[in-house]
Amino acid sequence: MSREAKAICNRQVEEAIGNSENITLMKDATSKQGRHFYGTKISGSEGEFTLGIKEISSGSAEQYVKATLDIVHEITEENAFLTKLTNCI
Repeated sequence: MSREAKAICNRQVEEAIGNSENITLMKDATSKQGRHFYGTKISGSEGEFTLGIKEISSGSAEQYVKATLDIVHEITEENAFLTKLTNCI
């Protein structure tokens, strides 16, 4: 059931990305008990969507970029997303 729900959610986000002209990427991270977690959301003309949450090994810029691209790649093609990305906060 959870795989089906994830597939449906990913499809909704992919459609929202395709229909939005200006996308803002929002990101946040936190550490809990020595573990580091990173999450991303997008906001666009179709609404606001959580893309995903991922555990990463450190809080380096390289880890954030890799985690963001990994999360985006699970949902849609990177180029479709990156060409519509206008803001990053």
